Amino acid sequence: MAMSVNYFWADRSLVDNLPPISSSERPVFAGDIIIDMKEMAGSGESGRVALTFLGEKTKISLLLDGAPYGALQPAHIHKGTCDVIGEELVYKLTFPATGSSDSMIEASLDELRAQGPLVIDVHKSFSDDKTVVSCGEIDL
Repeated sequence: MAMSVNYFWADRSLVDNLPPISSSERPVFAGDIIIDMKEMAGSGESGRVALTFLGEKTKISLLLDGAPYGALQPAHIHKGTCDVIGEELVYKLTFPATGSSDSMIEASLDELRAQGPLVIDVHKSFSDDKTVVSCGEIDL
């Protein structure tokens, strides 16, 4: 018995032309500290980060409005501020997909405080990792 398989090839332009997802279409999240993520480089991407302290670990939940649909964007914690983001990468975060991610880092509240000013940055893409599209300062 012969079996036929039908493949559907999606037109990528259909996905690229979808409107960004807004926070009103996503679940509400909470944490011990909420950080505002501000738009950078005219990206239209802003949002919030929730930090939840779990003993020696910290959960970081990121939610961006205006993120391109289907985009996977590099995200990190660096030393510095949004005005001057340090070169030193302190923690890698789970890369947000369509503006949303959850990460767990090996750091307590006290450890984060001891590291001085820290900043969460989200980059435009893997191919354009020099452009920061959203930034939030961790003020502990």
